[in-house]
Amino acid sequence: MVMVTIRDFPDLSPHVHDQADPLPELRRLLSIWQIEDVSRLGVAPSKSYPSGPTDMEAIESVWRARGLEVRFRR
Repeated sequence: MVMVTIRDFPDLSPHVHDQADPLPELRRLLSIWQIEDVSRLGVAPSKSYPSGPTDMEAIESVWRARGLEVRFRR
């Protein structure tokens, strides 16, 4: 299954082929995606913007909002 919106790359591509009961695994993967990836939808790399975000302040602010105190060396 591949979930695609207007982005150049798939938004979600879960693989559950080896699962005896795939629906609970799909729910689990979707919940992880909602927590981890939804916040990146507007800044993810695309064909026209392959590097994704390069503004270090903006990247750090996203991390700080998640409770991570990460600073790039300048």
